[in-house]
Amino acid sequence: MQQQVSTEWSVNSRLLIRRTVIVPAGATNVRIMLSVDNDAINVYFNGHLIASNIRHESCPIGDEFRIDVGP
Repeated sequence: MQQQVSTEWSVNSRLLIRRTVIVPAGATNVRIMLSVDNDAINVYFNGHLIASNIRHESCPIGDEFRIDVGP
């Protein structure tokens, strides 16, 4: 268990996390690296579903999931 917990969530909580990112015009090979503890139901980029049903149990591993973002 984590030694310092800022916010406690019940086991069956569902969270919506939004993050603004700036991708330079003309950028290619954009990818999202994701770490989850339990499951990520859906991942959107610029309003488009790019991944779903990402499953993971136990402690998260940094950058475990790679999601390539299309043009």
